[in-house]
Amino acid sequence: MEDLLPFTWEEVQRYFPPERVAALRQQLVEEHRRGATVAGLAAKYRMSRTTVHNTPRRYKEARELRDFLDQPKAPKNPHRKVTPEHVELVRQMWLEEKSRLKGPGGPSWPN
Repeated sequence: MEDLLPFTWEEVQRYFPPERVAALRQQLVEEHRRGATVAGLAAKYRMSRTTVHNTPRRYKEARELRDFLDQPKAPKNPHRKVTPEHVELVRQMWLEEKSRLKGPGGPSWPN
């Protein structure tokens, strides 16, 4: 068996630079395409067999190193993101509603 990683896959993802993680993913996918066993890859890369099954599936279209980088966590649907304009609109609506409220010491807008 080839060299085993001295770190768990979780440690690799957490502490290694993104380019190195992508290179390891690319290497894993290439070995899987060449017919390496799932159990052998799981032992070599110190990851679960489920992760070994899912990784080639997830990156089946990937060819270049940049294709193996982690995807950003930003929303895929940015129009659903709350913008400062939305916050101001809600604040104005709240102030209008506050003026209609009766009684002293009504609620205050959080800063």
